Amino acid sequence: MDRTRETWLIADALSQLTREHREVITRACYRRETVAELADVLGLPQDAVKSRLHHGLRALDLALRANGVIACEDPAPTSARGPSHIREW
Repeated sequence: MDRTRETWLIADALSQLTREHREVITRACYRRETVAELADVLGLPQDAVKSRLHHGLRALDLALRANGVIACEDPAPTSARGPSHIREW
């Protein structure tokens, strides 16, 4: 799959998420904000941020698989748990 198509498919998968899930994922993955920082900025308990990350990453995984970015038979890598800087839970 070429890089441009893959980028478009990833953007499409992100657009399928709820606003709340997309927000925490993009802030955690692209801005590298921690759970504590996200909780503070969003005015949420840390457990709510963790829940949104967990459910959002699962939804993103399903959307990426549906778009063919991740092969369905591929085992989920260890990094599927999310970026290491937010694995403080």
